Amino acid sequence: MYRVWNFVTNYSLFLIGGAIIALIWANLNPDSYHYFVEFAIVDDFFIGYLHEDENGNLIRTLTLHYLVNDVLMALFFAIAAKEVWEAVILKNGSLRGKKAATPLF
Repeated sequence: MYRVWNFVTNYSLFLIGGAIIALIWANLNPDSYHYFVEFAIVDDFFIGYLHEDENGNLIRTLTLHYLVNDVLMALFFAIAAKEVWEAVILKNGSLRGKKAATPLF
């Protein structure tokens, strides 16, 4: 787990840089940004955006938007909740006593 944490902290600049690039791109050329984000990665998949195809059948399409917003964000919040829980509940946790109020709310 510590090797993963070091990797995440070392490469967090890519996350910040990517967010800045996406913000600028979405504001300068919203049509191409929307086309990129809604690009179908896999059609007729077991997870994804539910819609009708041209024959009226309901299918799920995995898009980059769905993957990031629904799958990866769920994993992010699960990891964040685990970290806060450990900081609050462990005997030597960094969020003991009054310090625990902010992340719990």
